[in-house]
Amino acid sequence: MGSHAGLADISAVVNSDIHFDFLVLPKVECARDLLLVDEWLTAGRFDIQLIALIETARGLDTVCAIARSTKWLVALLFGAADMAADLEARPSWEPMLFARSRVVAACAGVGVPAIDSPFFGIADDIALRDEASRSAALGFYAKSAIHPS
Repeated sequence: MGSHAGLADISAVVNSDIHFDFLVLPKVECARDLLLVDEWLTAGRFDIQLIALIETARGLDTVCAIARSTKWLVALLFGAADMAADLEARPSWEPMLFARSRVVAACAGVGVPAIDSPFFGIADDIALRDEASRSAALGFYAKSAIHPS
């Protein structure tokens, strides 16, 4: 969000004639990232809902402030693959359990849904069902998807 490319993307959205229902903002690491977007949306009188993607250790560290940062925020999305890479861990359930739990707790604190990371074993329906059940039991509202099946 703090890069020139990220700011250019947001500028393109707010200066576009296309209506966007929501934006997924990647690599959100602090409340300031969302407050900048909030300023642009408010100044332009836009009605675009935001989903913040929490996928770095820094984002996880400030996740509660991120969750409280703007009225435009409608969900937090947990990004297991990039989080695992940032932590130098595997993106499987156990190594990501603490991070997942933090995201769910931050969402519960402000009353917005938590969305879990996609399941990466795209050919294993049984493991997908198991992980989806675990996600629901932990408090996630949904899981994101990475392919049509």
